[in-house]
Amino acid sequence: SGIENFWLGGLWVGGVKSGQIRVTTGAIDVSNPSKQEGFEFFNAPGSIITEKSSLITSPYYAPDAISHQDFIMDYTDSNLVYLNGEPITDHHPLGIVVHQESYAWNFSFANFFVIMNYTIKNTSDKYIDSVFVGLWTDTVVRNTKITGRPSGSAFYSKGGNGYNDSIKIAYEFDSNGDPGYTDSYVGIQYLGSEPKLSDKILMDGDSVSSVSFVSWTHNGSDPSYFTPLDDIQRFNKMRGYFDLGNSQRWKDPINPVTFKTPSNRSMLVSSGPFSSIAPGDSINVVFAIVCEKKYGDELAALDTEEQKTNLYINADWALRAYFGEDRNRNGVLDANEDLDGDGKITRYILPTPPTSPKVKVVPDNQKATIYWDNRAENSIDPISGKKDFEGYKLYRTQAGFDLS
Repeated sequence: SGIENFWLGGLWVGGVKSGQIRVTTGAIDVSNPSKQEGFEFFNAPGSIITEKSSLITSPYYAPDAISHQDFIMDYTDSNLVYLNGEPITDHHPLGIVVHQESYAWNFSFANFFVIMNYTIKNTSDKYIDSVFVGLWTDTVVRNTKITGRPSGSAFYSKGGNGYNDSIKIAYEFDSNGDPGYTDSYVGIQYLGSEPKLSDKILMDGDSVSSVSFVSWTHNGSDPSYFTPLDDIQRFNKMRGYFDLGNSQRWKDPINPVTFKTPSNRSMLVSSGPFSSIAPGDSINVVFAIVCEKKYGDELAALDTEEQKTNLYINADWALRAYFGEDRNRNGVLDANEDLDGDGKITRYILPTPPTSPKVKVVPDNQKATIYWDNRAENSIDPISGKKDFEGYKLYRTQAGFDLS
């Protein structure tokens, strides 16, 4: 498509350790991505990125794969220097190892999102308290076929942003860049966590959502939307605050119109606080990256509820995948929900078509004999738990017929 959605992004984990606020960042808002600060995760010793697939026709097929394309990796924040020996500026490790898995499916109804599954383990000998986990992104929606690559920094000031608190998705669109050529959204969505957090928490005497969205301008110094420059400021951004006494959460944005005005902004969706992570214990936090074309024929530079129809549909499919057997999404395995009989909620499952049969064609004089196995007929849908195969259809065309 030529549509670009990201310039930079990374996982943020913040907490209090030994009385000190510490935030480990996978990436931060910088003008030069080689700057020696903010890139604080490294491959765990002996770890490589591996790929798996649940498709039996894939060269990466594995029986324990979750989706059609899994990527699995492990990384740590314990390094104090880069591989070239240079020190990481202002890095105060939490002492964590992150196990990351990403999932993607090729179904027509589910190929517009990627799930990012993070398990964060405390590998130190001290508790990490008041833990927040966020996915920070410097999103940009532009058509590289129109603007070229690169197109200069001026293009990145064309983004508009928003947030839907009911499904916990922050999004960006092209507010004034390539109207008509970038009529789409990119969204960052919080899906859930283990342990499960309450929907509302009490913070500084105010009842607020345990999931927050904040935004700031690139290299900005505005009192409300400034770029956080140290761990304390980043921690407060993850809490949904730009200082200890003023909320920047979407429930009461200082100026909602500001987010629709073209600008170069970062987005941070974060959850917490988790009370603590004991030495050797882990928490799990899951996000999704969701994309979709705008719905309808309104001007591409607008941001109406109708235009977000498809974005919300795709976001709900991401939620359906995450909740899996937990069909009513209450966090409890209710009667008739345990489809695989293992006594726990199985996540990351979607309704699936029957498995494609293995086919063999034997040509003969003025005829062809077609053989196939019965794997499609015996396929069990993971959502309904039933064999829902309906039948076969065979199509024949004349030689040379244009199927396009």
